[in-house]
Amino acid sequence: MADRSLAGGSGSGGPRVGRRGFIGAGLAGAGALVVPVAAATARSKRATPRAGGPIGQKSLQATYPHLPAIPQDPLDALVQKLDAAGFLIHMHAMGDGAVRAGLDSIEYAMQKDGPADRRDQIAHLNVVDPKDIPRFGKLGVAANFSSIWFAADDPASAPTLTLLGPARSKYVFPIGSIAAAGGRLTGGSDWPQLSMSPLDYIQYAVTRQPLDGSKPALQPEQRITLPQAIAAYTKDAAWVVKDDTLDGTLEAGKAADIVVLDQDLFKIDTMSIHKVHVLLTLLEGATVYRDTALSLP
Repeated sequence: MADRSLAGGSGSGGPRVGRRGFIGAGLAGAGALVVPVAAATARSKRATPRAGGPIGQKSLQATYPHLPAIPQDPLDALVQKLDAAGFLIHMHAMGDGAVRAGLDSIEYAMQKDGPADRRDQIAHLNVVDPKDIPRFGKLGVAANFSSIWFAADDPASAPTLTLLGPARSKYVFPIGSIAAAGGRLTGGSDWPQLSMSPLDYIQYAVTRQPLDGSKPALQPEQRITLPQAIAAYTKDAAWVVKDDTLDGTLEAGKAADIVVLDQDLFKIDTMSIHKVHVLLTLLEGATVYRDTALSLP
C-alpha cells in the first residue's frame, strides 16, 4: 500500500522511477496509452455488442445529444492497431455510452488480434449500463475507479443523479456489481484531488460516504469489502501494469515495498480508516519514510 507521506519522503521518487523505468523509457517504453473516450452520459452508437446493430445516428442525437468524443469505427481501428502492437489500453470513460464504446473497441481488438496477455482498463465509470457490467469480467478489462467521487458530498453528485433519473442512477460507479460479476477492480487517485492517500480512498470505497460520515452512502449496494478495496490498491493495481511479478503482494522474491500502519485495518471501524497513520515505508527494503514516533532497534 502506498503511504500518504511517500511523495514527500526523502528519496521517495528516485528509486521507484529508476526501478520501473517509466521516465527513461517514455510512454512507448512503458507500453501503455491513455485513450479519452468521452465525458458524456450518452449511450454508445452501438447499443448492443457487435452481434446487434447500431442505433440510427438521427434518433441517437435526438435522445442523447452528447456523442462519444471519438466515433466508434475510428476508435475500433485505433485500439486494434495499438493492441496488435502490444500496448496496454487505458481508457477514460465517464458515461455509459463511453464505457460501452470502450468495451466494444477492446472486444473488437480481441476478435481481430487473437489471444494475448492483455491488461486493459477503463477508468472513472461514472455510470455503466447494467448490460455492460458482466463484460468487464468476460473480457478481462479492469475497472479503474477513483473512490473519492463516491462520497455523497461530491458537488457533482446531486446534479448527476437528477439528470440520470432513478433507474440509471442505480448504476453510478457500480464497482460492487462489477466485482460480483467477476470483474477485476483497480484503484486510482485521479490526481489532482483533495487527497491522494490510499487510506482515504479505501474508506470511500467500503463506505461510499464522506470521511466524517456526515451524509448517507451514495448507492450503498455498490460498496465493496475491505479486502477488495485493499487488493484494488495493491496486487490488482500491480497486475494491470504488468508489475505483478515484482510488486503488489509480500512474497519471497518480490520487491520489499512495505508500509507499516499504526493500526490493523481489519480491527477498526471502517469510518476510522482515514485516521490511520503510516509509521514506516520501505522501498526495495530501504527506508524512505519513518515516523519520528516509531522506535526501532
